Amino acid sequence: MKYYVRLQKSSENLHALGYCHNDFNCNSIMLDNDSNIHITNFKSTRKRTFFASDIENFGRIMTELSPGELPEIYGNLAHKCRDDLDRPTAIELYKAFKIWCKCMDGNCKELSNYGIDIKRQFDKAGKEF
Repeated sequence: MKYYVRLQKSSENLHALGYCHNDFNCNSIMLDNDSNIHITNFKSTRKRTFFASDIENFGRIMTELSPGELPEIYGNLAHKCRDDLDRPTAIELYKAFKIWCKCMDGNCKELSNYGIDIKRQFDKAGKEF
């Protein structure tokens, strides 16, 4: 899950500069020896103000990189990324991943029942995200 936070932050930074990757997929993500995420393959990158394709592709990446059973909240967000009418922004994705990481680390007390439910869903899935 922490890689998703880093990946989404990189995507958010690209969008903040006014660019859309346009071909965001598993082949355009690299992990270096220090576990830093790098987005590559910028040949399709364009200056834009509409970033729906990057968010949609991020939802596909979430599904492709997730083995086995998915927590309901995770599957719902991946699906939402591909929904033309209810697609989250890069900032909303980043915030969701940050909350999830915090809850998975057991630091969700201030989020009360919502945070406890998130932790329960990821624990039930039994996968390392």
